[in-house]
Amino acid sequence: MRLILVLIIVFGSLFTVCSGHCQTINFDGKNDEQGKIFKPYVTIKNIINLKENGFLAITGVYLNGTVMGKLPDDIIWYFSKEGKLVWKNSVDQDNHLLVSPDNSTLYFVKINEKFYSKKTKIRKIDVSSNKETAFEIEGKQEFGKSLQNILCDNNYLYLVATQEGDELHDRKKVNEKLLLNRFDAQTFSYTRFVIDTPPIEEGEENSFWSFIGQKEDVKFFCSKQASTDLNTFNFNIIGILSSGAITSKVSFSSKLLNNKFRRPAINYANQSNDVYNFKTIDYGEKFIRDTGGGMVSTYTKIILFKTAFSQITYDNVTNSFLVYGLFGDNPFEKIGRIGYSGLYLGSFDMNGQKIWYINHPTSTLVDNANLRVDDRYIRLFKTYDAKIGLNVSFKKTDASFLFSTEGKFIDSQLLKDAEIDLENFGRKKDIKLANYLKPFAKDKNGIIKSIVTPDGEIVIRFSNKEKVFQTIYSQRS
Repeated sequence: MRLILVLIIVFGSLFTVCSGHCQTINFDGKNDEQGKIFKPYVTIKNIINLKENGFLAITGVYLNGTVMGKLPDDIIWYFSKEGKLVWKNSVDQDNHLLVSPDNSTLYFVKINEKFYSKKTKIRKIDVSSNKETAFEIEGKQEFGKSLQNILCDNNYLYLVATQEGDELHDRKKVNEKLLLNRFDAQTFSYTRFVIDTPPIEEGEENSFWSFIGQKEDVKFFCSKQASTDLNTFNFNIIGILSSGAITSKVSFSSKLLNNKFRRPAINYANQSNDVYNFKTIDYGEKFIRDTGGGMVSTYTKIILFKTAFSQITYDNVTNSFLVYGLFGDNPFEKIGRIGYSGLYLGSFDMNGQKIWYINHPTSTLVDNANLRVDDRYIRLFKTYDAKIGLNVSFKKTDASFLFSTEGKFIDSQLLKDAEIDLENFGRKKDIKLANYLKPFAKDKNGIIKSIVTPDGEIVIRFSNKEKVFQTIYSQRS
């Protein structure tokens, strides 16, 4: 027996969002002209599953063009785990959203690249009550020169930075300092910690320290070291308490199986909602000025370092480290043999001992013969039931692969010009809900997403054409 509850929120006009009362989204009083030129439309930008605490849907305006001045605010809709609207709020599009690990607190952080000399604005929202606290952080030189991450736990918000901004420099990174700027979640009092990190070596085959995940009060940072042939990686990991003290150190190595050869990839997106990454230690950007043909143009070229040939993250579900990446059948060459034929995934315990390690072929699913080095993106994600997924993106194509927590292959999917629902990948769909949604499948301006809650399933249907935001809740029997 299933109980299906339908909640419909109707969007009154192109610029109006209604739920009991209306809120008008406009462009600084210039609706008519800018509406004709830029054709704005409202869409779902993100959905965040808060498990027992329900879920968030973030909607906002995308513009078909460029607009001068401030963009319209995004709207945050908070729903209970039964799909009932509890509250909504608005937020500047330039904010970065973080969610505390216990899913009780939201942080919206508006930060400047020169955060050490500019103000950082933070809005803290209690999920259950929508109670909001706003505060500003005055820039300080002691914050550091290069922001690496913003992250939070249940007690603090952190700005992770390097002291001099030399984390990517071949030689200077040896003397670089990792800084942990901590702000109390209740009082917003500030404490700065200079982390006593172990020494690292020069060269692009050795990386500076980067955040890879957290468990309760411990934050894990890793420095990678690649061998000359790129097939063996050493991972040096430290655990840092919120007090700035190092509580654990572990090192282990990973080598490819069956005479395979690693391939580089850009690691993208965050695995969890409690961190926003600003920098990566695996690649940099080089600005190119081209004066050919009598024309002057500039563009940015991505430079991949040797450490981009293998990735690592901490998995707080299995309390282990996951190593992953791509491989090919021949040694890597910058020009020529850059295609890949599979991916690898391995699990290591907190003492660095291998639990399992697999190579999985992708050649039957992925055609990548003409890829450039910087055309490949890889992401590790977790499904609603904690399975491990690897998503490879290239040329508007997404290929996803699903594995159990024991490293057993489960499923794969290839989509072109479409987005794979990563959190629900591999899950059998509710037939009744699927039949209900069939008439809406051809709506090119519509979005259909689903999430699993502790008590059932919620499908979110959003139609810019109909101006309808609909949630359908199906309770488990």
